[in-house]
Amino acid sequence: RGRLRPQEPQISAEERAQKEKEKAYRTAYVWSLPRTTTSEELVEFFKTFELNVVNTTLICDRNSGKFTGIGYAEFETQEMHDKAISVSGQLFRGRFPIRLKPSEAEKNFAADTKPAEVAAAAGVTRVYVSQMHEKMSEDDLKELFQSGTRSPHVSHPHQYAGLPP
Repeated sequence: RGRLRPQEPQISAEERAQKEKEKAYRTAYVWSLPRTTTSEELVEFFKTFELNVVNTTLICDRNSGKFTGIGYAEFETQEMHDKAISVSGQLFRGRFPIRLKPSEAEKNFAADTKPAEVAAAAGVTRVYVSQMHEKMSEDDLKELFQSGTRSPHVSHPHQYAGLPP
């Protein structure tokens, strides 16, 4: 007979997204690992630097199933993650220089954000958009770049080319 698992409390989509974002910012991309590395060895390596790893993911080749030498390590806190990045170059197993960098999750989160929010966060005041579909109108651009209650000023490129908008 199967065991019943305790039911996890229901959380909203926003809370789930926030938790995923926090997890991603605590995760480091790890490479230059020997092909025989195990998750346990990786956890023990980081413990020598007083870094607590919550989870590891070792990437395997989809055809052969063999470990590729790259993976991810999720740390307990953002501070531990930042300290772990400074461990890059230290010798793993005493002879393999391990490499680490942030997981670059912010790129994925930026892709889920409206262009106006990304531009506002970066302090952008003017954006040039090229290779638009010929049927895209000024109203379409305004809708795309609308941010809160501020309506952007849009200059349609056809105005400059002497073509009808």
